[in-house]
Amino acid sequence: MKFKKLKTLIFIPLVIIHVSPNLYGYEPYQHQLISNSSINLYNKCQKTLESVGTISSDESEQIINANSGEDTSISKAPYRIFNWHFYNSSKESGQEYFPINRSMTGLLHSIENTLKASYEFDPVATGSGLHFIEDVTVPAHVMPVFHGPLAPLIMGGAVGRYDFGLIHDEIDKWEIDVEELESFTDTLSESINNCERLFRAEINIISVSGKTTEIEYDINESPLLYFVDHTSKQTEISYKKLIPGCDISWEWFWNFDYGHDYFNGYRSEWDESMPVSFGDERQISDDCTMTNNNYNSFVFQRHLQAIVSGAAFIAHLKSKGSL
Repeated sequence: MKFKKLKTLIFIPLVIIHVSPNLYGYEPYQHQLISNSSINLYNKCQKTLESVGTISSDESEQIINANSGEDTSISKAPYRIFNWHFYNSSKESGQEYFPINRSMTGLLHSIENTLKASYEFDPVATGSGLHFIEDVTVPAHVMPVFHGPLAPLIMGGAVGRYDFGLIHDEIDKWEIDVEELESFTDTLSESINNCERLFRAEINIISVSGKTTEIEYDINESPLLYFVDHTSKQTEISYKKLIPGCDISWEWFWNFDYGHDYFNGYRSEWDESMPVSFGDERQISDDCTMTNNNYNSFVFQRHLQAIVSGAAFIAHLKSKGSL
């Protein structure tokens, strides 16, 4: 009996390691597209400002590979098992569920230590950091809402539910409009004012909310935590906005309270009266009918925020050389 239990305990971690390359966040190829766009925006702004210190092709390759490697590297699989890719600054006190850290903060501190130990710009650590900055542009990573290639049953109390089925997030796999984003960032980078603001870590240069956010970290002491915290709060601002033409905010898709201390639920899974998934073109209230244009516009802004925040992060690290 003891041997049978031991085999079960060994089997579950092995299953997690086997499937963990795709755990959480954008798909790996999307992380590559976004980080490449951040690098391009940074380099274009360097030219606009007539500065030196662009990202070389070799550095670019290292950054992009390290970024996607946070989801695909076999060597990092053990860390992914116990350190998940969610972040909400107001819920950090409830992140731990032994031996699991439901927040990405443990991983962030590790990358932060690597950055501090570097005497010059470190493209690998930069790429790893970009991964998590990009993750927090996805509302389900900030609310947060549990999702991934593993059934909640395997996670047990850490998730607060025991379903057999897998849970996927639509924004994680939403198509990236590369051409439109490139056109937008080209225009952005032609402005000296925009580039100067970007290089001062003003990641809200694309926001029209007029809202400011209080950041809990010092950019010089903890640059990665600063950018993750700042970007996650931009995401919060975005999903608290009303859907255009509607009396419902975007967070409606992810804020179903099923009584858990850390995670919210997807409306599509929990609300029997209105089981609507993000991306469904249908009426969700008397005054609100969702269209594909609504969804594409919202996700475009999330992708754009990921690119801008990433470029600002790169600019800060390049300006410091080492921390």
